[in-house]
Amino acid sequence: MRSLSLLLVATSFAGSSVAAPCGGLVSSVSKTISWFTGYGDGVPASILPGGGDRSPDTIYQVLKDREEFSKLVQLIDKVPDVREMLDGDKKMTFFAPTNDAIERHRNPWNNEGGDQDRDKEMKRILEDTMRYHCIPEVIEYHFFGQNSTIATQLQARDGSFDDARRRIKFERSSLPPFDTTLNNQVRITETDLYAKNGVVQVIDRPLYLPPDIADIIYNIPNRLSISSLALLKTNLQDNVEFNSQFKKGGKNKDMGRHNDRYGRGCPASTLFVPTNEAWERLPRDLVSYLFSPMGERTLRKLLAWHTLPNSVVFTEWGRVVDRHKHRKDRHGSSLFDDDDDDRDLSFEWDRHFDSFIDQKMPVHVKKVENRLPGSRNMYNVEMQVHGVFATMIDNPAQNGVFHTLPQVLSPRSVEGINEAQNMKDWQEWREWLMEWSSQHEEVDSE
Repeated sequence: MRSLSLLLVATSFAGSSVAAPCGGLVSSVSKTISWFTGYGDGVPASILPGGGDRSPDTIYQVLKDREEFSKLVQLIDKVPDVREMLDGDKKMTFFAPTNDAIERHRNPWNNEGGDQDRDKEMKRILEDTMRYHCIPEVIEYHFFGQNSTIATQLQARDGSFDDARRRIKFERSSLPPFDTTLNNQVRITETDLYAKNGVVQVIDRPLYLPPDIADIIYNIPNRLSISSLALLKTNLQDNVEFNSQFKKGGKNKDMGRHNDRYGRGCPASTLFVPTNEAWERLPRDLVSYLFSPMGERTLRKLLAWHTLPNSVVFTEWGRVVDRHKHRKDRHGSSLFDDDDDDRDLSFEWDRHFDSFIDQKMPVHVKKVENRLPGSRNMYNVEMQVHGVFATMIDNPAQNGVFHTLPQVLSPRSVEGINEAQNMKDWQEWREWLMEWSSQHEEVDSE
């Protein structure tokens, strides 16, 4: 599955343009920021409105009656449990890729024949993928601007993500045509096809299962290659990797840190990842020091502070795993009072999270209604990490979530600062950085 995930991420992140909740002055003007250069083919010229009368048929029957979903129906028919779910009475929202979307963005599931083990594994991946396209509640298109992420029908079963339901990221543009993007690359092209058991939203490419944090950032080199290099150079990739195909006792039994329930690596993690531009804003002599043999130890501690172990911290949902519990009982506690309440509207919270060193990371999140004209039912979410506004938030991964930062965070102050002070600290790095590194140690996340 790991090699398949890498292939799908590489093709999916080849290029896109997203509308992202962001912080500071930009968010008060628009949620829309430029992320990747160009979106490639598949940009909808307009969003086709669905709606109309509610069909007396189920979601499965609605899909089966439309020729443009014939390839999707063939895939659904391979998984009887999914077909039964879509043809049943439980209310849900289903994201349906068209025939063109499936063919244009590759169909990795048409590989049956010959290898029974592979066929069984591909069927399991197909079932998980279909469940990832389903939300167990009815959400009409104009409500997608209310939440940054929503839980899907897919329950994590490999020991990662605290065995919680996997999530989809939603971004609604504040500008016409107010289109909605899922997981940074998938767009809704036709809205609100009503069925008696829910609603169908048509999408322009499949929603592939997200791989682990490391695999995702490795495949965005135009934005995150320096952070990727830093992780590999300091041997910290285990903090954000998770391989659910790892077999304990097999030939790889000595590799890395083990999650002795199902896999290898870190099953629950949050990474605040500086962009390439963030590293380029640092003084040149500081970058030369950090990436030299002399500064490698300091670089490792700095990156470890940007990483939260045993924590999955989205802006609207999160889990913190008690690392002192035995693994078989190691389920996390919710960051919020109601773990299943994904529909909270305006709110604000402050937390200090354990990092991979003995210094906590302060995080502040605020969600407010977007009051721009034409922005009804839309909300802006801001995340400040140690006083610096994150630019691309709530990016779901197999083993957690990552958020991108426009600056490398300065750990000089224990409490959060502001962006100007953060950059001032780095200009004065010779006065404090090496002393800071000598005073702080890494902690064991196990």
